[in-house]
Amino acid sequence: MSVRIAGRLDEPAARELLELCRRRPGRLTLDLEELVSLDRAAAEMLKDLRDAGARIEGATPYVRMLLNGGMWETLPATDLEREDE
Repeated sequence: MSVRIAGRLDEPAARELLELCRRRPGRLTLDLEELVSLDRAAAEMLKDLRDAGARIEGATPYVRMLLNGGMWETLPATDLEREDE
């Protein structure tokens, strides 16, 4: 199965994507060429899919950096994230 993700991916949409992908058997390819932004939760979910064997294609350098944890460690948690922890 191949899934193209475009625009901004936030936590609610990422949860929906994760659920869809878990219900589909077989090899998963995520086309991120048109993904321009994602939040921390979405990045974690995409990393989980990648770690489970999904292939990621077309990610911009910015998105690759977020998926590799590059920026998150340097940014302070927002008030909303602190409430969840």
